[in-house]
Amino acid sequence: MDYHELIKSIRELLNNLINRSDDIADTYRSLQYEEANERLSYFCEDTVTLVEGIVVLVEDYPSLNAEELEENIQLVYEGMKNKDYMMIADLLQHELKYLLIDWEKVFADEQVQ
Repeated sequence: MDYHELIKSIRELLNNLINRSDDIADTYRSLQYEEANERLSYFCEDTVTLVEGIVVLVEDYPSLNAEELEENIQLVYEGMKNKDYMMIADLLQHELKYLLIDWEKVFADEQVQ
């Protein structure tokens, strides 16, 4: 995959994750924990894929801070361990989502077709 294709893929993945963060949070809030947990598992897998792409680009985009994402994912893990589903919903909707939106803005001006 060339550099521009990677950026395009990251932009698409960021958009997808941003949209899914609200949906998963709402699923937790509607007390559908089993479904939400399954969807969260896929969300986390896609987050790993995102970080793998970001690692390649970090020299060109130093404002992308994978540590902050890692910290939030760790908090989600703690929420899972403690079955604190409302905390997970809040993290998804108010922390992770806005971090991903900030990252999306970094790529907003890229001229990638």
